[in-house]
Amino acid sequence: AFVNKGQGFLDPHLRIDSVVGHCSYSRTYVSHVFKTHFGGFSSYVNTLRLKHYDQYMAQHPNATKEAAAQESGFISYVAYYKVKDRLERE
Repeated sequence: AFVNKGQGFLDPHLRIDSVVGHCSYSRTYVSHVFKTHFGGFSSYVNTLRLKHYDQYMAQHPNATKEAAAQESGFISYVAYYKVKDRLERE
């Protein structure tokens, strides 16, 4: 819930340990759940960020790509582009 509904994915420094700190489960269990149900923690977070980027650009048509990437939890537009490119190739 913290990552998605709580929009924790918007934090560019989000780590699995942050998620563990918001729940009562062990790091091993949380990591297993993300891997089993979502293909891994990074994959899940980046998928949410990509969706947010598209929504942000639709709502803010004059925003720069850099601003949209940062508002979506990416460090930069380059980071956004690398993730988008990698996930499209998978």
